[in-house]
Amino acid sequence: MWLRFARLGPEMYSRYLAMLQWREGEDKVGVLINKLRIYEDTVTAPFRTHVSSVETRLAEQVQSLIEEGHQKLKKELKEEIYHISPEPIRVSAIRSKYLPATPQGNL
Repeated sequence: MWLRFARLGPEMYSRYLAMLQWREGEDKVGVLINKLRIYEDTVTAPFRTHVSSVETRLAEQVQSLIEEGHQKLKKELKEEIYHISPEPIRVSAIRSKYLPATPQGNL
């Protein structure tokens, strides 16, 4: 039963549990599992904290780069707007004083 239990756990623990021999006066399986969980938490907690701080810094850097890009784009668009001059619009009806009353060929 002990080996079957050891095979059911995660691989990193199963090797350790498979090597253990239960003796009177030593910790039971539940106590060992709790010790392993505490050990895992103490090892991974600083790593999680470090990853979280790196993630926060990267998010701030990405946000600042996005804001810089938006400001640069706004500046370029404003400069382009000032360089655009409106084209004169030519409409044929405005050029002649009088509009033709009859079609050209029916005189």
